[in-house]
Amino acid sequence: MRRGIAKRFKIAVSALVLVISMMSGAWPQLVHATPPTSFTGPSSISGDIGNVTLADLQMTGDLTSSTTIQLRVSNGQLNLTDTTGVTVNGSNPSSSLSLTGTLANLNTALTHVAYTNNNVVGTDTVEATTIGATQVYFPDNGHVYQFVSVPGGITWNNAKTAADATTYQGLTGYLTTITSSGENDYVSARLEGAGWMGASDAASESVWKWVDGPESGTTFCNGNYTPETPEGCVPVASSYSDWNGDDGNGNPTEPNDSGGNEDCAQFLSGASGKWNDLPCSGANLTGYVVEFGAPGNLPTVASKDVSLTVTAPTDTVSSCAGLQALSDNDAQYDNINLTQDLTCTDTITSPLFSTDGYSGTFDGQGHTISGLQIDGPDGDAGLFADLTGATIKDLTIAGTVTSDSECVGGVAGYANNSSFENIHSSVTVTTSDWYAGGLIGCGYVGDGASHHISGSSATGAVSGAGEVGGLIGELGVWNHGQMTIEHTYATGNVSGTDDYVGGLLGYEYSESEDDATTATIQDVYAQGNVSSPDNSYVGGLIGYSYTGDDGPQASTVIQRAYASGDVTGSDSVGGLIGAVNGNNDEATLLTLHDTFAAGHVTADPDNDVAGLIGIYGDGNPAIDSSDNFFDQHRTGQTDCSAPDDIGACTAEDADGTHVGYFYAKTNAPMTNWDFNTIWVAHPEAYPTFSGTADDDTDGVTATVETAAPNGGDANGDGQADSDQGNVTSLVDPVSNKYAVLQSSGCDQNTNVSVAAESSNVSTDTNYSYPAGMMHFTLTCPTDGGTATITQYYYGNYPASKYVLRKYNSTTHTYQTVTGAALSNITIGGQPVLKVVYTVTDGGALDEDGTVNGQIVDPAGPALSGALTDTGTNVIMASSLGGLLLVSAVIVRRMRLPAAKVRHIPVRFE
Repeated sequence: MRRGIAKRFKIAVSALVLVISMMSGAWPQLVHATPPTSFTGPSSISGDIGNVTLADLQMTGDLTSSTTIQLRVSNGQLNLTDTTGVTVNGSNPSSSLSLTGTLANLNTALTHVAYTNNNVVGTDTVEATTIGATQVYFPDNGHVYQFVSVPGGITWNNAKTAADATTYQGLTGYLTTITSSGENDYVSARLEGAGWMGASDAASESVWKWVDGPESGTTFCNGNYTPETPEGCVPVASSYSDWNGDDGNGNPTEPNDSGGNEDCAQFLSGASGKWNDLPCSGANLTGYVVEFGAPGNLPTVASKDVSLTVTAPTDTVSSCAGLQALSDNDAQYDNINLTQDLTCTDTITSPLFSTDGYSGTFDGQGHTISGLQIDGPDGDAGLFADLTGATIKDLTIAGTVTSDSECVGGVAGYANNSSFENIHSSVTVTTSDWYAGGLIGCGYVGDGASHHISGSSATGAVSGAGEVGGLIGELGVWNHGQMTIEHTYATGNVSGTDDYVGGLLGYEYSESEDDATTATIQDVYAQGNVSSPDNSYVGGLIGYSYTGDDGPQASTVIQRAYASGDVTGSDSVGGLIGAVNGNNDEATLLTLHDTFAAGHVTADPDNDVAGLIGIYGDGNPAIDSSDNFFDQHRTGQTDCSAPDDIGACTAEDADGTHVGYFYAKTNAPMTNWDFNTIWVAHPEAYPTFSGTADDDTDGVTATVETAAPNGGDANGDGQADSDQGNVTSLVDPVSNKYAVLQSSGCDQNTNVSVAAESSNVSTDTNYSYPAGMMHFTLTCPTDGGTATITQYYYGNYPASKYVLRKYNSTTHTYQTVTGAALSNITIGGQPVLKVVYTVTDGGALDEDGTVNGQIVDPAGPALSGALTDTGTNVIMASSLGGLLLVSAVIVRRMRLPAAKVRHIPVRFE
């Protein structure tokens, strides 16, 4: 169920109760003094939240007696803080503030009127007019309108009599006549209640005329709605009407002359602006709308529109304590500038803005926040708990985020209608629940908004139950939303204990029934290994991609993308995408251009598994496929997609003789990529981005590596770690000290991360891992190569008490690495544990077990009182009550700002 979307702001206008004495036959007359000449002051006012006043808005004229003015705004409220000398008609504060007093007192009062929009930034307009509290002035025609409320109700016949007997400034009133959409929208949005208007077909059935005011006798439409005449009341020439209803083909179902005696027209209640027909004498409504004004005979009204702009204050932060203080002190709409690097160990341990969320702009200004140890067991977790309408930019973060709840991410647990620019996260993200991502746990764009993620990366390991992604756990685009992810990558290993797991996105959907909605994913890559061994919908880039709804209004575009990590699952497993699904096969809803997959793909051979897309079959959206490829040798697959062919997909390197095929920009699909301004080719590694912070392409940003001990040369070899693809230094989230991976032989590091041993599916019962386990992938120049691995762990770890232990994520077992040499050294004056061992591509220590030019190895120094090889105690994450199986329909459980519910994808059967 989606949230209801208001088409226009409704403004509650206090009803003027007129005591009507039918016995005397006397209708009340509205008498107002001649208004002042004009309002003066600026045409626009701006200020910070809570600091916008109308102090410079004034009136001029010779008025000496009392008069009434009305101040009205659409999006917020006005508050008169000093009422001395004036009478407030109705509520204060209010969106429609009515004041009565002399010219001098009103001008004094105007200096004390403050505007607030519930502490939200944005724009509004204050409409200042010299009219009564319940009146409306429409500047386009100069008329005044008023909703007159009648206790007990009133019939159309009596309402017409009453309106015709009402005067204002000497003008005779009439039941309102609406002749344009602008007039209808303006007036109806400012009047509350079901009220009569001056239209009737009583004189001639189905001939609808205005029967009051200057338009009296004018026919504006002919006909009534019936199933046999679905065109209903057909407008005459350029006449206007806005009858209610919809027969499913765009035809209003009013007027319908129900009962054969509905001959008079009304506004429906609720400020919708829609019209309906009712009996003229047999139906009572709560009131009627009287209008004053005719060509050449208009009321005298002074009016002025003043545009209001509410801006957020800007805060500067130079300490972890200062950042935490902003989170605690109602700064959710503030703009925050970070002025220096921060190390926030033991300072920021819970998500920022966990109470109200954050909606401002956070500018890291190129700085780093490291040492995060965030634990969010009771809600969304990340550096920020929740973002709504926020922008986060130019920031690098490192540390750990752990939660037992859903929506857990490195930067944001939950992000709605928010953008991310130049964000780099090496945070390790762990949850036992659903929705986990290296950058965002749950991300949504809707309500016609357009947002993006650009120039960003996530390099930390991510683990959770289902809907787990290296960048985002679940991405949903809906209701005319537009989301673009570009120039962005993820390199951390991704693991799940349930369905929907991907190297970049766990689950992605674009849905819309009525408006164009698009998810665009372009110029992206994922290099992390993706594993959910016993589950479905597992992909190197995206676990599950769904596009559609009732019609071809939704679309997904995936182009210039690749995945190179190993992919392990049970069913619906693909090197690029685990599953592609949709519910409209009559339109091209998915565009898939210029992609490749090159990681080893493992699944139950009796299930759906393929080199590019694990499952694509009946009921899927039509794919516009061109220039898509997969490495047959490295993926271990012969089919591009299963069970149906997507078309325009090519297998390369069937015999393993040209393992560097996808290294060269002269080979398809890279021939369609921009290697001038976006991509960079490498002789022994897959393409990366130009101008990124990770110039040595080892998956860790230069900012993190430059901050390493020994002046950024954490392995002490005399060269900066940030310049060497075979040397990777990063913050160990377990110890909060630096760790380093150095390789030779197979000397291009990727997917390097350190994670706690507890993040594995099984635990090593008799061993502890004070420095965690190092996960990485190496690229070899030839298949079957051997690499010498050197690990460095900063801290006090006596070598004589440790052994090197390896974890196998397929068998969930541990083993001691025989022949590993452990020693204590000093680098840059700091104690370091050094570990050296060798691994052969396809050998016993290569986790993927395949001779494919890649070495995958999670290993780390372990401490035990009894150095024996233990068995495995498997601790599986508990099921979330079972996953609902649906076949023909999608059960939508989307996360929305007001209600947190899960989107359950459709399963293939």
